[in-house]
Amino acid sequence: MRARPHSEAAALSLCSARIAAGDPAEGAVALAAFLGAHPDAHRTRIELAALKAPAQPEEALKLLDAAPSTGALAGRAAYARGLALLALNRSAEAFTAFSLAVSHDPAAGEYRWQRAVAAEGQNIHEARAFWESYIAWGKANGEPAERIAAAEKRLLLRFGR
Repeated sequence: MRARPHSEAAALSLCSARIAAGDPAEGAVALAAFLGAHPDAHRTRIELAALKAPAQPEEALKLLDAAPSTGALAGRAAYARGLALLALNRSAEAFTAFSLAVSHDPAAGEYRWQRAVAAEGQNIHEARAFWESYIAWGKANGEPAERIAAAEKRLLLRFGR
């Protein structure tokens, strides 16, 4: 029998540890168990939706429909929604969601990265501009060098820069 976390912080910490150990499914189990006992735990709901978005986008969107999309969690909720929409090949809507996430948390490099990915499903010239913008922002704001190198490689492969 699995131990159930008794606080939202403990559930989120357990989830992070499981993801770091290479087992995101176990992290999702911890969040779902906590959410089952605490249905008003909106941060947990949003994190669970973000975990489920790539493989179970419809379920992630249902989770997000029950979470607030304003206040302190708005950026993370928009990010999770964007991941789900991207998994459903709805790049225009995903781009809008990621742009909203960036507007709420401009320091989150992951949000900017995903916005550039979503832009690829739309206007190719805008996508190139978003990748260039991400690279410049990342260099100026201390994004990991390997992440910037990956963006530069993607820019080169897709756009021949």
